[in-house]
Amino acid sequence: MNMDKAKKTNYISDSKLSLVSLSIPFLFMSLASFAASIINTIVLAIVPNNGVVYAEAVGTASRIFNVLATLCTFIIGGIGVIVAQYVGKKKDEEDIHKAIYTSIFTIIIFTLSIFVFSEIISPFILFGYLKPGSDQYNNGLIYIETIAISLLFMTPKSAIGAVVNSYGYVKHTIIWNILGIFIDTGLTILFVIGIDLGVLGSSLGTIIANFVTLIYAIIILNKKVLKWNWKKFKLDKKIFKKLLKISVPIGFEKLSYNFAMLIVGIFIAQIGLKFKGSFYFEEGTNKINLLNVSNTIIQTFSTIITITSIAFSQGGAIICARKMGAKDYVGAEKTIKKAFLISLISDVILSIILFFIQTYLVDFFEITQSDDVKKYFNIVKKIVFIPFLLLIFLQIGRTLNIIYLTGPMSYGNLLYNSVFSVINTWVLLIIFGFVSLYCSSSSNYGDILYGMNGIYLFMMCDELFRGVFNYWWWKSKKWKKKKDNIENIKKTS
Repeated sequence: MNMDKAKKTNYISDSKLSLVSLSIPFLFMSLASFAASIINTIVLAIVPNNGVVYAEAVGTASRIFNVLATLCTFIIGGIGVIVAQYVGKKKDEEDIHKAIYTSIFTIIIFTLSIFVFSEIISPFILFGYLKPGSDQYNNGLIYIETIAISLLFMTPKSAIGAVVNSYGYVKHTIIWNILGIFIDTGLTILFVIGIDLGVLGSSLGTIIANFVTLIYAIIILNKKVLKWNWKKFKLDKKIFKKLLKISVPIGFEKLSYNFAMLIVGIFIAQIGLKFKGSFYFEEGTNKINLLNVSNTIIQTFSTIITITSIAFSQGGAIICARKMGAKDYVGAEKTIKKAFLISLISDVILSIILFFIQTYLVDFFEITQSDDVKKYFNIVKKIVFIPFLLLIFLQIGRTLNIIYLTGPMSYGNLLYNSVFSVINTWVLLIIFGFVSLYCSSSSNYGDILYGMNGIYLFMMCDELFRGVFNYWWWKSKKWKKKKDNIENIKKTS
C-alpha cells in the first residue's frame, strides 16, 4: 500500500502533451509581456517635461536589471531539466519532490545573495551608460535600486514555474504571468500618471505584481504538484550537485551573453558621446544620445522577432527533457527539428517585414518623445537602417542557436556549448567592440566598418557562429554519454 502511494504521480502524461500545445501559450505570454513593456515605456515617455529623461533612465537601468535577473535565475534551467527528466524516467513521486525542495531552497539562497550584491554594484555600472549627476543618471539609480527588490519574488516564482511546467501544467504559469502583466501595467499607469511618482512608480508596480503572482504560484504548486512540507524543505547534496552540473553551464552562458550585451550597450553609448553635435546633444537639462535611442528601438523589435524561437524552445524543452529521461533520443530529435522549422520560417519572415517598415517603427517611437528629441528623429532613421538589415541574418543564427541548445540542455550536458559560446562572444566583442569604439572617426551613417554598424555586424557573426556550432554539436551526438550512444546504436540496428 505504501509503495503504491509512493509511486503515485499527478503530472500530465506525455501522450497529452504536444510541441504546439505547449509552445503557443508561451508565445502569447511573451507577446503580452512585450506589449506591457511598450505600454510602460510610453507611460514614462509621455510624462510632461520629464518623459525623455524617464524613458532613457529606465531603458538603461533595465539592461542592468536583466543581467542581475540572469544571475538569480541561472539555476532555473537546471530545475526544469531535472524534474522533467525524473518524470520521463517514471521516478517515484518522493524522489521528484526531493528535487523540487532542493531546487527551491537553492534558488532562494542565490537570490538573497544577488540582491545584496546588486544594491552595491548597480550605481557603478550606470557610470558606463549615463553621465553622473544628470537627471537620467539619478532616475536610473532610483529605478535600479528599487526594482531589484522584485528579484526576491520573481525568482522563486520562476523556479516554481519551471516545476509546474515540467509537470505539464503550462496554462497555470501562463495565467499567473498574464495576471502579473496586467497588474504591473495598471499600477504603472496609476503610480506614474495618476500619483506622479516617476520611475519609482514604475518599479513599485513591478514589485507588487511579482509579489501577488508569487502567492498565486505557491497556491498552484500546493494544489497541482505537492503539499508543501517545511520539514522536507532542505538541501539534498546529491541532487544539488546534479542541479549545479546542469545549471552552471546554462546560466554561465546566459550571464556571459547578457553581460557582453551590457558592454556592447556601453560601447554604443560611448560612440554617441564621441560625436557631440552629430549623435549627442544637450537640450536644456536633457542629454540626448541618439545612438542610445536607436539601440533601444532596434533591441525592442529584435525582441519581437525572437519571441517565436523562445516560445518553441521552452515548449520543446519540456518534451525533450522527458524524452531524454526515457532515453527516447529519436523522439527528441523530431521535436527539435519541428521546433526549428516553425521558428525559422516565422522569425525570418518577421525580420524581413520589420526591415521594410522600419521607418514606421521609428515614427511610432517618435510619438512618445518630447519636441526637443523629435527634431532629431530623421537622423535616427538613418542610423537604424543597416542594423535592421543585419537583423535578418542575425536572426537565422539566433534561431539555430536557441532551438539547437534545447537538446543538449534537456539531456543535461551543455558544457561544450557554453564554453564555445563564451569564447566566441567575447573574442568578437573585443575585436568589433573596441575597433568600433576606438576607430570611429566619422559620423557617416552608412559606414559599415566601425561605429554602431560594426557592433551589429559583430552581433550577427556571433549569433551565426554559435548557431552553426550548436547545430553541429547536436547532430554529432557527442553530447551524449558513451554508454547512451552504444545503447542507441543497438536500438537503431
